[in-house]
Amino acid sequence: RRHALPGDLWLAVDGLVCDITEFTGLHPGGADLLLQHAGTDATEQFKEVGHSEFAVEQIKARVVGVLSESDAVGGHAHSEEGAGCARRIKKFLPAKLLTLFTKEDRFNFHKVLGVTVLAHYIVRFGIVLQGYWLLDGHLRDPMLFNSDWFSLASVWFCALLQITSFQFVLPRNRVLGRPMLWQEWRAHNLIFVSRNLVAFTATWALERYYSGSKSGQNVMTGVTFAAVFCQLYFADVASRALRDSKHESLTASWPLWEGCPLWVERFLKFYYSIGINQLTGMVLSSGRGPTYAADFAGIIILQSDSFAMTLVRKNIISTPTFHGFYLWNMWHLAFLVQHTSGRMLWKFADRTTYWLEMQMTTWGVPVAVYLLRFFGLSKYGCWVGYMVKILLDINSTWQHKTWLACPVVWAAWALGQRLSMGYVFEYRVRRFLEGGRSKPLVLKGRERVTRSLYLLSFEMPAGYACGMMPGQHCRLLTPNISKGMRSWNGMENLEMDASDLSRSYTPTSPPDSKTFEILVKHYPKDEDSGFPQGGRASTYLIEELKVGMHVLAAGPHGQRIYFGNGFFEVEVGKPKMRPRICAVLAGGSGITPAIAVIREVQAEARRKAFKSEAWRLMDYDNEFGIEAFTVIHANRSAEDALPPSFYDDPSQKQQLVPIYVRNIATGRAENHQQIVQNDDQREAQCKWSMQYSKLTKEVIGEAFPTPGDDVLCILCGPHSFIVDFCQPLMKELGFEHIIA
Repeated sequence: RRHALPGDLWLAVDGLVCDITEFTGLHPGGADLLLQHAGTDATEQFKEVGHSEFAVEQIKARVVGVLSESDAVGGHAHSEEGAGCARRIKKFLPAKLLTLFTKEDRFNFHKVLGVTVLAHYIVRFGIVLQGYWLLDGHLRDPMLFNSDWFSLASVWFCALLQITSFQFVLPRNRVLGRPMLWQEWRAHNLIFVSRNLVAFTATWALERYYSGSKSGQNVMTGVTFAAVFCQLYFADVASRALRDSKHESLTASWPLWEGCPLWVERFLKFYYSIGINQLTGMVLSSGRGPTYAADFAGIIILQSDSFAMTLVRKNIISTPTFHGFYLWNMWHLAFLVQHTSGRMLWKFADRTTYWLEMQMTTWGVPVAVYLLRFFGLSKYGCWVGYMVKILLDINSTWQHKTWLACPVVWAAWALGQRLSMGYVFEYRVRRFLEGGRSKPLVLKGRERVTRSLYLLSFEMPAGYACGMMPGQHCRLLTPNISKGMRSWNGMENLEMDASDLSRSYTPTSPPDSKTFEILVKHYPKDEDSGFPQGGRASTYLIEELKVGMHVLAAGPHGQRIYFGNGFFEVEVGKPKMRPRICAVLAGGSGITPAIAVIREVQAEARRKAFKSEAWRLMDYDNEFGIEAFTVIHANRSAEDALPPSFYDDPSQKQQLVPIYVRNIATGRAENHQQIVQNDDQREAQCKWSMQYSKLTKEVIGEAFPTPGDDVLCILCGPHSFIVDFCQPLMKELGFEHIIA
């Protein structure tokens, strides 16, 4: 009864008490539906809706206790006895606003800190706009910071706001395929805020103790450089520790609205990157003179953006509102610099100095770094060039010629990387499909693999990769050729009113691939096979979709089964398993998740064998542990079996991970086994064989490895094939670790 508010919402399902506070803003049925059953036993209502197994797993992952008989509550009335004044006040607040009051912040200390920090910044920004820093003919810091202890303490006070944010427990699960990288966002904000705090403190110490000292200026510059390098390094550390996949990025995972034009999305991500580069450039520029205002503004921008992200996560503001606020934040940082230092340079310096030292620093460097990073130059190399330029500004009299240091250092870094590691540009692999929103994929090619299976290859835009991990799938939207027809192929047409058909496909291409490949089973018009009118989506994809045309796709959806470096998630919420051998039992076109796992494992084996490729892919912690794959692929006909080349790693002469494939053709009664030898008898290819027989316990036991603690069984195929046949059989054979 005490947990029936948006900011503290519990309910019970099947005797399990679950804390679903953070899920209210993401519930497909809306937060109000959950509030109706808050603090009650909602088992009956939960089962009546008919939730999926994934929803059940999400409930289990949020269990906080077991419901006793004395605690069981029915209905929607909640007792007010002992509720307290604060609870009664909250009853009259809007439901969305109540989601800000969470149980972790019992005394609202974090919120008081936030209001205080915001009020401090508003006062300082008002000082800038009023021009108090220009009074009496003396040039002061635009926000009137100086080298006194109050200025230092007032800025370090902001650190408390960042630190207290870690009291909140945030969900790590990707609910319904929507991005939830809040932990990484929070960690990155702490790292960036700490960088700006160090820069502010270094500027303060220089002005207070070493004012006018060139050696002190060099030391202070070194401190800011070290702060930036630590930020670059620890941001990667945080991402590797908290990110589910290296193919995700913070900008790619920010919430965007359905129907957002692709050019708007690209502009937003471009300008956000420019804004972050401007923050970094201003920190590095501290060595050339006091930049109290810019360092402090950077802190507030990061913290207010974090608050705006919280509002989106709790469904208090819309995603367009969030992006409007974020754009304003990034723009007003540039406005602050232009309104202060820019005005002074425009009034008292020559035009060359104004354009080179103001506009080039504010816009030229951030855009140049963005372009270099886009093509894959190391981020350390990008910023080292600007650091050298600043050191030359301090210690030389070259004036504007110091700008030549940037391209010289960038070229030298690229050459050194080429000589030492064998490449110039890193291969950045951002995922194209993100947030479940529909995006166009352009058909690059189509190849017939078996009698009924076709391999469709879609081209990724520049700078993007497939990025979907094994177990995840996407939805393809195709025109509904059966619209308005009551029946199709002799059966009731349940999609007669739909303009588009949505079909799920699991990509077979590895996440790092710049192409997006799917296997499509074609159902041509055939009376004997039960498809007199043919398939609908498959007919469009195979016969009507031409090379160069696009189809809308949305994703990623589904739960990942493989997390890289040999780790599999056998059960949601449990520790991941690292097997030595993987055994795959697949039926029909359900083989695709297993193919995705095999191809990613092959790619990891290459990166383990060839370190230069691992570094280029920024996969620094590649350990890897799978020694072999055994695959049983069951089909009705031998013509539906995938050829041996489909399992090979075409980039290697020798198979780094042994793969043993047994194809079972169940359509013929006689038992006959035929071993198909590979071309030129190389050991490079997988061991591939065809067997004509029923899929029985004896056949599976003969082909599969001996069950053990280090053996994982992966089941792929139609639901009834897995649940009614495979799972009971695998348990009977003694396999303990099973992914279905």
